[in-house]
This record gives sequence, structure tokens and C-alpha cells, in this order.
Amino acid sequence: MTEKIAKLILEDGTEFLGKSIGSEGETIGEIVFSTSMTGYIETLTDASFYGQIVVETFPLIGNYGINKDDYEGENPKLKGFIVKSCCKTPSNPRNEENLGNWLIKNNIIAIEGIDTRKLTKKIRENGVLNGAITTKEIKDKKEFLKKIRNFKIENAIEKTSTKKIIEINSSLKTVKDLKICIFDFGVKKNIVRNIEKRAKKVIILPHNTTKKEIEKINPDGLI
Repeated sequence: MTEKIAKLILEDGTEFLGKSIGSEGETIGEIVFSTSMTGYIETLTDASFYGQIVVETFPLIGNYGINKDDYEGENPKLKGFIVKSCCKTPSNPRNEENLGNWLIKNNIIAIEGIDTRKLTKKIRENGVLNGAITTKEIKDKKEFLKKIRNFKIENAIEKTSTKKIIEINSSLKTVKDLKICIFDFGVKKNIVRNIEKRAKKVIILPHNTTKKEIEKINPDGLI
């Protein structure tokens, strides 16, 4: 199978040439970096990365595969993913599939094989930069750079929040008889899991839930 070439282009015109490890196409977003040595599954599914392209600074990503129990959200919200090296043969008894297949399945455009240290230093010294990952031919670089520079993250809360009220009844016998509401502004599953250990009922609220609706639920606490 022929490897597909991909390019990362920053708003200042800097280009990095690498290989595509996700879906084909084009994506534009804010480029940020993560210094975690593990936890790439959590990063990929964390709603707080909505509108962003994430660079992993640790050189090998994907070595323990993908497991749904580690998700921080139902669906990935990030715009793209950048790694130095993507592991094609993960080794872990909890592994369900490899990172590359998961990226394609979730329609995430991603690139490997670029100098992630150079890119991370550039972001650290200049602040967040807009950028694009593309597997397409760029016919007019001037216009393409203009499109990258004009990108802005918009409506992040509306796009990441649940659309309906979700009720969770804790099965733990040690929890207190409490009803806790959590506003979903992109809440992590781990926060919900921790509240489940402490309260009998956890209710996740859409971002636009009204005061009247909350009073009707009459919770013991609100997060």
C-alpha cells in the first residue's frame, strides 16, 4: 500500500512534510501541544480540544492502542492530530484497535514523521498558531494561508455540550443519597465518574439549561 504524503502548513508559511496516518483531506485549526507521555486516547476524546490540532511531544504514540474505557467524551472534537511516530502494532491486553485505523474511522486528519520538537518550540516561543494539515495539492498558497489565518474557534460550547438531560444512577452501595447536576460545557467523563463514586444520582445538563429547569430538578449540588 502506497503511503500518502501529508503537509502541515502554519499561518506564517512554515511547511512540514510528513505522512498521512488518518483520513484524507484538509483541516484547519489552532495548533497546541500536549507533553503527556501517556493518555493520548484521553486527549483525542477530550472536548476541550474542540477546534484545535494537537501535537504530541512524546515521540511514539499509539503503542498501547485504543480502548473505549479511556474515552473522555463520546466523540472526538479536535480538528487534527500530529505525532512524530505512530505505532502500527500496539501491544496491550486492553487494546481494541490501532491508532491509525481509529483516526480514519473517526474522520480525523493526522500526520506523522515531522519534526515535532521544532514545531513545539515554535509554538512555545510564538504562542498558539493556526495551521492546516492537508493531503491535497495546494494550488494557491497565498489564498490557502489567508484561509488559515482567518480561522477562529466558534460555538465551542454549543458544539460539545449534550443536547438532552442525561441521568445516571450510581450502582455503588457506598455513595451518599445525593442528587448532583453537572453542566456540560465539554465535561470530561472522568469528572462524571468521580461524582458517581460520591452521589446516588448524577444528572448531566445541556449548556442552555434554565434556572427554572434546575429548580424543578432540585439538586443537592451543582457543578
